[in-house]
Amino acid sequence: MGQHNLLPRRSLLLYLLLQALRAICGLSSGGASPLPLVLNICAFWKATETAWNTLHSGGSELDAVEKGCGQCEIEQCDGSVGYGGSPDEHGETTLDAMIMDGNTMKVGAVADLRRIKNAIGVARKVIEHTRHTLLVGETASFFCRKHGFPK
Repeated sequence: MGQHNLLPRRSLLLYLLLQALRAICGLSSGGASPLPLVLNICAFWKATETAWNTLHSGGSELDAVEKGCGQCEIEQCDGSVGYGGSPDEHGETTLDAMIMDGNTMKVGAVADLRRIKNAIGVARKVIEHTRHTLLVGETASFFCRKHGFPK
């Protein structure tokens, strides 16, 4: 089966999952869900569990996203996420990450990040310490050094 055939199935699965969540959480009747929710459409169970545990230990939604994605970076989920996965044409891993605060609509992102393993953590710092949305390449590397991210 080609990759193009997976998209409709994933879309259908996501649609069915969202319909089930609406029914469970009472969203179809206009009521707000009393439960926190972590939704991951990939089978990265430890990342989902880490995000869930972050929420239930008093962390914010943004904390949960950062910690969950950070867990995936550590585990190198499916061989493509995190340091050591999917090298570029020069054989080097360059990382990209983006995070958005749904309450403030602020976005932080990094691209072409080299020799730093915690890309999602850097993206979060972009929100907290700059007026920028995206830092790329050497600018991102300089930002990492300034904020104490280990090489």
